[in-house]
Amino acid sequence: SALSAGARGIGFWKTKPLNTDNSRDRETARAIELSMLYLAVIEPLLIDGQLEGHVKMVSSKNSVEKASFLRELIGGESDPFRHSSIPGGPDAAVINSGVTSLIIAGYWDTASQFVPQQMYSAESSLVTAAAETASAWEISPTMLRGFRRVPAPGGLRLSFSGFDMLTMALVTSDLKQRAEIQQRIADGAPRAARLFLELTRLKADRVARTCQIIDSLQEPDERGRALQMRAQNWIAQAESALASSNYRAVEEYSRRALKDLRTIQTRYWYRAVQDLPTPAASPHAVSFSTLPDHWRLMNQVRASSVSQNLIPSGSFEADLESGEWIPVVTDEKKYHAGAEVVSESSGNKVLRMRTWARSGRNVATDLEPALLVQCPEIEVSKGDVLEITGRIRAGHGVHTSLSAPLLIFDSDLGPECAVSPHVEPDWQTFRIMRQASESGPFKVWLALKSPAEVLVDDLSVSRLTPLAAPTSPISPASNRNSRSQARGAGYSRPIFP
Repeated sequence: SALSAGARGIGFWKTKPLNTDNSRDRETARAIELSMLYLAVIEPLLIDGQLEGHVKMVSSKNSVEKASFLRELIGGESDPFRHSSIPGGPDAAVINSGVTSLIIAGYWDTASQFVPQQMYSAESSLVTAAAETASAWEISPTMLRGFRRVPAPGGLRLSFSGFDMLTMALVTSDLKQRAEIQQRIADGAPRAARLFLELTRLKADRVARTCQIIDSLQEPDERGRALQMRAQNWIAQAESALASSNYRAVEEYSRRALKDLRTIQTRYWYRAVQDLPTPAASPHAVSFSTLPDHWRLMNQVRASSVSQNLIPSGSFEADLESGEWIPVVTDEKKYHAGAEVVSESSGNKVLRMRTWARSGRNVATDLEPALLVQCPEIEVSKGDVLEITGRIRAGHGVHTSLSAPLLIFDSDLGPECAVSPHVEPDWQTFRIMRQASESGPFKVWLALKSPAEVLVDDLSVSRLTPLAAPTSPISPASNRNSRSQARGAGYSRPIFP
């Protein structure tokens, strides 16, 4: 889409200088440099290219499928995040430039926004339009490899073996352009191979350090240790290949090691989040590098006393106004929305939140919340560990296709880290852990997307007090200089109370 809009450049935005004496900064810098080598190879195809669309990729049965992979990792029978309805797997964009097509295929995975997943398919294929005289080559910064020519209805069938995160293909009958791409690869291959190997070493060291800390806090993962050893073996083979200037083999062995390292990261992460409604329910479970703090927090929680509910009106025995609850309809011209205390058939009182579009309004069901309810604010001290719990279920008054219409977030981490639990017809309990990054008022919001109806009961915020001083400190969950911290949750949405 950027190409079609006329963009012809790529920039990288950073918040601080990259100090290559620091291993993390060096890893970032090398990743940027390798990305630029990818772009240098395909630059002629991008200058005059136009995005023509996307083509479907088909993966073989022995490829890693997300749902089954999740079950294997967590030892359960179902995906805890209910992402099965969201498209995933490989997908390819086609960029045409004259008689040449550039195919860029990437592996999409909804959980990789938190921790890199496998993003691997043993065998994948696609069919792309091609002239009768055209041939196809797989390209990377270290090699150009021809595909076996397999005509298919609509063009050529390209089969990828070992599809790993990203791959590119050149389809053309212009041998001069092919030669130009091949020369660009030859010019950059020595540096690309060194970057692949250095990035793999840096990541292997980073993953090993994090795993060592986690293993000291929890039961060690023996399978993870075995994968670390195998990754080191791939790295050793990549080093040997580099010594003999076999740049293609360096990339191949480095990719195998990186795949094992991603598997290690996923194993450790799923063990941490398997009992959470979403990863954001723990402030330290949204990335691999913060998992040690997640386990420190969980160990501290298990050895703490729990205060009484700091929101006494969370049982909804009184109306919202007397309990200092603040409901807000975000756009009354678009939505019918309301929040009120109602009685169930058993006589139990609950909070009912419901929203639907006004007649004639075409409102997207998956974007901004239509209704917000601010809970009574409480005072906290920096470092306080807070447990937010409650019960939710789907209402019957508004039909919805949304499986997770409710958002729960707080003033400390803001709406960017909202928890969106799956809402069932029967009552279920959610649990969210937070740690105050500064002293002052702490607020919790409930937000509802449209159309939906959700019932809430027994909402509680409790302070957890350690029975003994923690043996190791927990790093702050958020940066105090972030926009959410500096301006409060809702800085970009003035409708928030």
